[in-house]
Amino acid sequence: MKNSWKSVNLFDFLIKAMLLFLPFTWALTINIGFPFKFSELFLISILTMIFLIGRVAVPKIGEFKYLGVFVGAILISLVVNFFWSYDYTLSEVSGRFGSKFDSLLKFVYIILATLTFVMVVKAVTRSGPDQYVKFWLYGAFVSALYAFYIFTFSLFDLSPTMLPGHEPQYQSIFIFRVIRNGTFKEGNYMGLYLLISSIIAHQVNRKLMYYFLTAAIITTVSTASIFGAIMFLVLKNLSYLLSKFTLNKLAILFVFVAAVGFGGWSLSDNVYVEKYFVSKFVGSLTKMSSGTDKSRVERTNLTIVASKIFASNPIFGVGISSFSTHYDQYNENNQFEYRDFKIIPNNVYLEVLSEAGLIAFLFWIGFMLSLIKRAKELSRTSYYWGLITIFLSLIAFPTFSMLFIWAFFGLLVGTSENRKISTSPQLF
Repeated sequence: MKNSWKSVNLFDFLIKAMLLFLPFTWALTINIGFPFKFSELFLISILTMIFLIGRVAVPKIGEFKYLGVFVGAILISLVVNFFWSYDYTLSEVSGRFGSKFDSLLKFVYIILATLTFVMVVKAVTRSGPDQYVKFWLYGAFVSALYAFYIFTFSLFDLSPTMLPGHEPQYQSIFIFRVIRNGTFKEGNYMGLYLLISSIIAHQVNRKLMYYFLTAAIITTVSTASIFGAIMFLVLKNLSYLLSKFTLNKLAILFVFVAAVGFGGWSLSDNVYVEKYFVSKFVGSLTKMSSGTDKSRVERTNLTIVASKIFASNPIFGVGISSFSTHYDQYNENNQFEYRDFKIIPNNVYLEVLSEAGLIAFLFWIGFMLSLIKRAKELSRTSYYWGLITIFLSLIAFPTFSMLFIWAFFGLLVGTSENRKISTSPQLF
């Protein structure tokens, strides 16, 4: 029993440490051909401890069935495409170790991501979410503080001291040039992490933390995450208003909707709003018909290429992390020929469809729906509206395999399970 308690304490420590270091995926990393992260080190330590002990009790939940088939479908797709010969020449794009090894490495990372989900579910189910949320928010606070620091310094054309392993990602805004990637490689990753962290803070009623993390999203200049934060706020408050709705309040609701509509109409005529926000989603309002809006056309082209790849490979896809090797075969737009970097769909749903096939996609959607159902059952609805916001944000996100996404899913499911069952002091 004494050894079991030591195992429990070590397991809890490693989970908390992993959650604390989740945002440090580029800063504070060790370069071993790829950035090796402290969060991955703690996760591997957890798995090693479980392997040495030889057993672990995991709650039986429906999400594991969806995940099992999802990962299994990805594995089958990987094996089939590893040996399949296509009737056209695959592009050999720049990658870490070659296209096939990149696919294998991506699958290993997907396994680590799903194991992160399982371990967080187990920990939160047993002990409750409070301590784990606390360490998540500690890490988010430090990461956001660092993001504000490098963003502000670069805004005033100063050179901030960067954390070890961190390379800045610059973006021009008006007449300024700012660093937007916080502790991540790209601002889009940092933006979604901060959005998820702000939703967690809202769920546990940490209002000041919620405001701080939401404000920090601005430093990422991530349009999807900024709109996600606005969408979450609107959905959450509208749900509250509708829950209190009576006919007497119809006028108030009408005025609110009219004000939002008028504000949106007014801003749509603003050149900066059009350039930095509207065009990100629907293209330039003044160039929609001319087809000269490169950003919009590029995203549309990626969607077309991904759809064609899926239509030609509906069951198995072309293999995880292999979109770029098939891109040239299906791309018909000469404006968008890529040779110097690895192109991706930049849409999680198209990523799964084109690279893993229909079966994996259906079970991915089933998994997402099961999470929404769980979130709806919780007493506070922040996770529910937050999940809807996050799933919409994934339309403009590079990949589903980021550890922080799966850790959040685990936190949600573990919180739900903790409400249903009595916890036991013995983990292993």
